[in-house]
Amino acid sequence: MIGRILFAKLQGHTLDCYAKQYRLFADILDDCARTVQVCTPFCHASLRLALLCVASLGFSIVGVAGGSTRASLTQHQAKADNMADVSAKDSSQETAVNLIALVLSLALVSLLDHTHTSAIPFLLFVFCSFLHIKCNYNACRSIHLPTLNPRRYQLLVRDFLSSELYSHVDLRTPSQIASDEDLLIFPWPSTQDLSIFRPFARTPIRTFVVRVGEEVSSLHTSHVTEQISIFHQENYAITITREVGWLGDTRIVVDVLLSNHSSTTDELKALFHATLLRVSCDTINQSTVWLRPLHIIHTKLSEIVSASDPMPLAKEVLQISHNFVCAQFEVFIR
Repeated sequence: MIGRILFAKLQGHTLDCYAKQYRLFADILDDCARTVQVCTPFCHASLRLALLCVASLGFSIVGVAGGSTRASLTQHQAKADNMADVSAKDSSQETAVNLIALVLSLALVSLLDHTHTSAIPFLLFVFCSFLHIKCNYNACRSIHLPTLNPRRYQLLVRDFLSSELYSHVDLRTPSQIASDEDLLIFPWPSTQDLSIFRPFARTPIRTFVVRVGEEVSSLHTSHVTEQISIFHQENYAITITREVGWLGDTRIVVDVLLSNHSSTTDELKALFHATLLRVSCDTINQSTVWLRPLHIIHTKLSEIVSASDPMPLAKEVLQISHNFVCAQFEVFIR
């Protein structure tokens, strides 16, 4: 029960925008928990209680992630506003599958009862588990949600920035871009989904953290007001600071601040700006003239990591990126 409460508290706000990912995660975790249950009798007696607790924790998380995302996906599938009908048919389909599985399991038990090899049942279990995960992966991949989340939005921005003729770019719809969306969610997705954690990469920018919806009072730096002044005509603001992570790594932290009067367009613009900074962390092709500001941003962000005073560089990055956003966001949003 504690696992259910903690999971709902920590990850409940991400279940809607990552419904497909959590649906697949619930299926994988369910198979993992069942594997732990199957292997428990073969382990030492002192470990069995702990293993059963781990399996129980897994099943509790599966109940929250699977149940909550089922409602979201059912709502998407109810194209004719017939959510009750879709729910009833989904429940009937699950019942039919369980009935077929029961018949097959009884037949397998009678067949395996005459075998003298204990490995065959375990191999069948492993095969069925992988088949279950594969089928659910294909099912989640086939779902094309007509909405944006941070991952799909980042893919759209990357499409826009990679276009040579950006003024005539024809962006894909969220449904079309769903085929490129990553369905795995390790570590947990959140509003920091634009973040980077690559401690062993051969690049100055190894850790890049984006925090959306932060309050000004939570930012402990005297340069916040100076950075926010750049966005005096916007309903959002972005600050860049350098912090030391809990692993001792130097990280660049981008905080996205939203005004109480911000509209959906303002939120999209703020996320466009944050995504632009995220994309600039990677190597930028200098041959494309209109992307040269991104190359400058990439260079300045790399210098922030080792600079003795990173704040002037951070303000310069914000000024250059803000000018780029003001010039290109209207083209992107069209």
